[in-house]
Amino acid sequence: MKKVMWIVSMIPFVMTAVVLQFMPDLVPMHYDSVGNIDRWGSKYENLIVPIIILVNALLLYALIRHFEKKANKTVDEKEQETALSNVKALGIIGTAVSVFFGLLQCILLYNAYEGAITNATTAPADLKRVAYILMLFLFIVLGILIPKTSTKG
Repeated sequence: MKKVMWIVSMIPFVMTAVVLQFMPDLVPMHYDSVGNIDRWGSKYENLIVPIIILVNALLLYALIRHFEKKANKTVDEKEQETALSNVKALGIIGTAVSVFFGLLQCILLYNAYEGAITNATTAPADLKRVAYILMLFLFIVLGILIPKTSTKG
C-alpha cells in the first residue's frame, strides 16, 4: 500500500510539471466565494498543491514506518495485530487523501489554464461543488477506516 500511496502522490506533481509547459506565465490563482477571479499569479504557484501532497505522503509514510517497527518489536500478539491494522488503515487513508488532492489539483489546473487562455473574470469550473463532492467521498473513506485504528502507543 505504501508504493500505491507514493505513486498516487507523485502523479499530481508530474501532471502539473507537464501542464505548466503549456500555460501562459500569468494565470488566475484565487477566486472569491462566488467564483470571480480576485488574484492572478505566476503559473509556478500551481506547484504548491502537489508539494503539499508529497509532504503529506512523507508524513503518513513516517507514521506507517512507526507502526511497522512497533509491530516487529512487540511480542504481544494483540498489540502486533493493532499496529498492523494501523499500517493498513494509514496506507488507505494516505492514498485516499492523495487522490482527493490530486483530483482537486486537476480542477485547479483546468481553471488556471482556461481562465488564462480566455482571459476570464470567473472560474470556468465550479470549484466549490467539485470540492464538496470530493470531500464527501474522502469523509466516507475516513469514517470507515478511522474507527479501525488504535490510538494506543
